Amino acid sequence: MTWQIMKNSSCTIQENLSPSDVLAFWRDWYRFSAAIDSECEDIDLSFQTRIEDWQWSCDLAEAKQLGKALNALFNLSVSTEVWSEVLQPNSTLESLCQFVSAQGAKRRVIAPFKIAGIECLPAGAFFALRTALLDAGIPVAGAKPSTPLDPLLHEHLGAVLLAASKLAPGLVPVPVSRFEKLFASAFITALFSCVGLTVMMYLVLPVNFVSQIVISEFIYFMVVFALCKNWIARNFDSDYHIEGVRTLGDFARLLLSGAPAS
Repeated sequence: MTWQIMKNSSCTIQENLSPSDVLAFWRDWYRFSAAIDSECEDIDLSFQTRIEDWQWSCDLAEAKQLGKALNALFNLSVSTEVWSEVLQPNSTLESLCQFVSAQGAKRRVIAPFKIAGIECLPAGAFFALRTALLDAGIPVAGAKPSTPLDPLLHEHLGAVLLAASKLAPGLVPVPVSRFEKLFASAFITALFSCVGLTVMMYLVLPVNFVSQIVISEFIYFMVVFALCKNWIARNFDSDYHIEGVRTLGDFARLLLSGAPAS
């Protein structure tokens, strides 16, 4: 009976995003983009950052398309003409954050949920997160705290991160790619194989073959590294995960931690 009640429960409390909340959201957006896109330009976003610099560093669309994206992201109904005025190149993020806040951009509020007469904050965090994900179009209706998070990140990585960030700006960690770890392992394997072969060749071959040894070890290293990389690419995908977070319940509890994400 308790789960049937919880299954259909949602977070109905909302509050307006403050300009500081909106800025924290942009900073999260940049952290996620920089982690996933190695070509993302380095920038420290602040209220003083110019719109032009923000668009350039995050590789964002021009004002017309960006305005449409912001409408969808914050559930706003601002015209293209108005967005063109707000997103002037020399304007600052402060003016943009104030504008988004003034337009009534909202987020779900994490509040205690009463279970069997007892208020439970972790349960409230879970329902707020699930509702925020549903708001973003992610199919989590009826999801339990034990629902695995990784499949959702695989199918809806950006949407999950941005929905959670809007709920708790600055608290969502940057996801880590399993492929990157395996790729690093492949590099180390190839390197140690190369070093081992080099030592063996020095012990067996005359010293005057040093140049040939150097060339041979370089070729060997590149071949082993390429083989390892290709094997990993064929047998593993580049799924992202959040370290230490396995389920939606874990993710919700993380948003209660209050510690800034790294």
